[in-house]
Amino acid sequence: MVRANPKVFLGYSDVTVLHLMFGGTGELCTFYGPMPHTEFRKSTFPGYVRDHLLRALTSPEPGGEILPPPGDPPLRALRPGRAEGPLVGGCLSLISALMGTPWEMDTKGKVLIFEDVDEEPYKYDRWLCQLRSAGKLDACVAVVVGQCTNAEPRHPERSLTLEEVFQDLLGPLKVPVLLGVPFGHGARKATYPLGARALVDGDEGRFYLTESGVS
Repeated sequence: MVRANPKVFLGYSDVTVLHLMFGGTGELCTFYGPMPHTEFRKSTFPGYVRDHLLRALTSPEPGGEILPPPGDPPLRALRPGRAEGPLVGGCLSLISALMGTPWEMDTKGKVLIFEDVDEEPYKYDRWLCQLRSAGKLDACVAVVVGQCTNAEPRHPERSLTLEEVFQDLLGPLKVPVLLGVPFGHGARKATYPLGARALVDGDEGRFYLTESGVS
C-alpha cells in the first residue's frame, strides 16, 4: 500500500522502526528529520531546521554540504577517507531492536548514520558490538554519527566515555567516520533523505547530500 501510494514520511527517534520498514528495501525514500507534531511548534523551528527541511522536501536538487548550525563546532573526522552511498540508519537503540527481524537494517554499500539520546556509553558499546558482530559495520562504506545527546555515564570513574567507545569500535574500521553531524535529538538538526546518496569526506571532515529525496 505504501509503495503504491508514496507520501513524504518524516521523523526521527522511535520512527526509525518505520523508516527501516518502509525504506529498508531501497524502494522508498523517507526523511530523517524533525517531528511534525512537536517540533514545528517550537521556537527553534524557524531558521536552520526549517530551511533544511524545506529544501529536503521540495527541491529536486541535492542538498549539498551539510554545515553545522551557526555557533556549533565543526564536524570531526574519526577515520579518514572518502566514500559515497545511499543513507541508512536512524536511532541506534531502534536499529539494534530490529536486528534478527525481517526489517533488519541492510548496510551493504551504504552510509550508516546513527544517533540516540539519554543513553550511557555502555549501551552504545553493546549496540555497536552487536552491529559489528552481525557484519553491519564491515559492510557499510562510511559511518556518520549524529547528536548523541545526554550520553554522560552515571559512574564516570568506572565507565568509558562515549568518545572512547567510538574510538574502540569505529576507529579500527577501514571506512571514513564522521562525528558531530547535525541530526538526532538536538534542537537544531538538518533533514536527511534515507535511501538517497551522500558523500562522506573523512579527509576534510565534510558531509554532502549528493542526491535529492524528491523529484
